[in-house]
Amino acid sequence: MIALPVAFIKHRPSLSLRAPSVITPGTKVTAMLIVEANREVPIEAITVELTGGERVTIGSGSSARTLRRSIVRQRAGLSGPRLLPAGRHELSFAFSLPADALPTYFRGGPRVEYFAEARVDIDWWPDATENFTLTVGARPPHPASKEPRPRTYSTSPGGPVGSTPGLEVSLASEVVATGESMQVAIGMLNHDPARFNEVRLSLSSVETVFDDSGQERGNRDLTRHRYTVPMSRVLEGLPIRFQLPNAPPTFQAQLFRLDWFLDVVGVVSWGRNLTLRLPIEITSPGVVRGNDAVVPAVVGSSRRRAIWEQAAQRYGMHFDGHEMTKSTGHAELLVRLGEDKDGPALVGTLTYPDLHLDLDGGKKDGFHRLFKKSVDLEDPRVGTRHYVAGRDDGQVRAFVQTLGRTLFVDDLDDVDDTQMSFLSVERGHADLDRMCRTLLDVAESLPKARAAIPAPNSMAVHLPTWQVVATREAATLEQSRMALHFDRGHDQASVITEWTTDGAPYRTTAIIRVQDPVDVDYHFLSTGPALPDADAQHYGGHARSLLARLVEDTPHVRVAANTLVAHLEPQLEDPSGAVTILKRLQALYALIRATTGPYR
Repeated sequence: MIALPVAFIKHRPSLSLRAPSVITPGTKVTAMLIVEANREVPIEAITVELTGGERVTIGSGSSARTLRRSIVRQRAGLSGPRLLPAGRHELSFAFSLPADALPTYFRGGPRVEYFAEARVDIDWWPDATENFTLTVGARPPHPASKEPRPRTYSTSPGGPVGSTPGLEVSLASEVVATGESMQVAIGMLNHDPARFNEVRLSLSSVETVFDDSGQERGNRDLTRHRYTVPMSRVLEGLPIRFQLPNAPPTFQAQLFRLDWFLDVVGVVSWGRNLTLRLPIEITSPGVVRGNDAVVPAVVGSSRRRAIWEQAAQRYGMHFDGHEMTKSTGHAELLVRLGEDKDGPALVGTLTYPDLHLDLDGGKKDGFHRLFKKSVDLEDPRVGTRHYVAGRDDGQVRAFVQTLGRTLFVDDLDDVDDTQMSFLSVERGHADLDRMCRTLLDVAESLPKARAAIPAPNSMAVHLPTWQVVATREAATLEQSRMALHFDRGHDQASVITEWTTDGAPYRTTAIIRVQDPVDVDYHFLSTGPALPDADAQHYGGHARSLLARLVEDTPHVRVAANTLVAHLEPQLEDPSGAVTILKRLQALYALIRATTGPYR
């Protein structure tokens, strides 16, 4: 072993960054790199490189692939070769983002991220590096977008039809800035006090993902906030105001798009609920100039990077320099370095197929999206630190109790039907190990917990009949929402019971989702027992007879580009009739699909 002279041992300086906490696209930003050297060290250069881009993952498991697009890449040289003296050095530099830069965005799926990598090149010695996350706000809205754009929607656009109930919703403006108040007026057509209970408003965002050719590859509906409006308030005809949360704005990226909707549901007793989905545009409130703050570092320093690389190896995860990921076949795991109110924090997310429980839970200081009482799990930790709620108490209790102590750890931050998130301080390898173990433990327990979900309470007595039909038809029974799924190759066929958030079934849907689209000539919508000739004019022969039979059996039939749908009674004791309807929809598609040709 050769002993090196003390003078030969070089010490890498520590790096930190001060920059605006929120950066506005199209503006010039001044930041400061702080270099602290314990002793003088010869350097080749000091640089800061700004990078930003969007990223989406298409598919899952072994077939998953990640697409990336760069938004910005800028490099600032802060020093050339010199002897860096011991002490603190504050080096200012400036950069600017393109005016059309996207806002920072991450909800467990598509993301937009920005980083600043600082580097001190040390001659004949490992460089000092640190990677910092930057938060980019939304683009300032165009002046024209601030003008109110009122809009009215109705379930009966042509006016009331006989005594059929209807719902009418008016928006003071379909454009609203995040954090501001939205004003809605709701009217009932042919109102029957004995049938209408309440109106529910849901604010939802939809992520739509595209592949590198621009083709849509799927979407994810994220219901953020729900509000219940008493019927007495609706009948008074008074405007209803509620404040939008601090939500990301509507925006269009190249690899994905974020849209916002206001869903309005008129809850009807002993009948089909009235539903409207209103597209809205959420804009930024204006230019947000964040105060200068110390920017959190991501996995960039050599010491931290080594810790993360070792953890990834221990737990069989993939580390790409910024985050660790793993697919178990039942869930997608992700661990990254983020920030909370106390500084740098570990963020762990677990994403999985929809549970269909209207599940909502997390820390009690969070936003209770369902505004309902937490399910009593007879666990003191849930009562004091966390809450959990859902459509059916028995289903939620069975799912959560099967997960047991793996779920309700102190780090649990939020849980819903498709994702769990965990948040903890980041002090070293022990915290990282705990986060990885928590995610892996929950992921391992998920299949058992999902299988433990019983049938909804209101349909438990009918479960044996559904099980018999599932076995007879070689279908998969999904108990959580009482649904049957059939393997039809590339196409998806299902019979699904749909539910209100209060646990009442409001309709059963037979649906086929197809890959080869239906020609526009065969798009069709029926809401009555008779076949509308105008919509069915292109149907002939056996296809027309089959369509007429469908409309006779169930008046609500729709044929669209990629879906064939029939709506049936709210609650089926025996799904055999719905399976028959589904088979007729499949036969109809075989006759009218675009690849068959124009003659039927």
